Amino acid sequence: MPGLWRLEWLRLFRAHRWIAIAAVYMVFGFTGPFLAKYAAELFAGTSPEAHVELPPPTPADGVEAYVDNGIGLSMLITVIIAAGTMAVDARRPLALFYRTRVRHPRDLVLPRYTVLTIGVISAYVAGATAAWYETAVLN
Repeated sequence: MPGLWRLEWLRLFRAHRWIAIAAVYMVFGFTGPFLAKYAAELFAGTSPEAHVELPPPTPADGVEAYVDNGIGLSMLITVIIAAGTMAVDARRPLALFYRTRVRHPRDLVLPRYTVLTIGVISAYVAGATAAWYETAVLN
């Protein structure tokens, strides 16, 4: 079974799935604090007659913006990638190859699920680190 674990790590990096996952979290990690800090100016610039009054931003607002804005789209991208990853029977010849060499279906699913979960957690932590850094720079 070590071959299946290695295969999943290679799939994560060679198929560039990690870029899709990490890019979404990193974009929200860098833009969340920026949008939280300059939200009043952005709203005021949209319409000159509208008066928007927001409380002064705090460092916690930047990280909160990352969590609020990033979680929806990031989870959508994660679910799409997970669906593609977990589709063991998507290609018939490959599915036949796997099914004849693996005793239990969990041996196919467990490495895929675990590697994807580690990738998503790593991307989330990287995005949170980016949000923390951006908050520290902006304040």
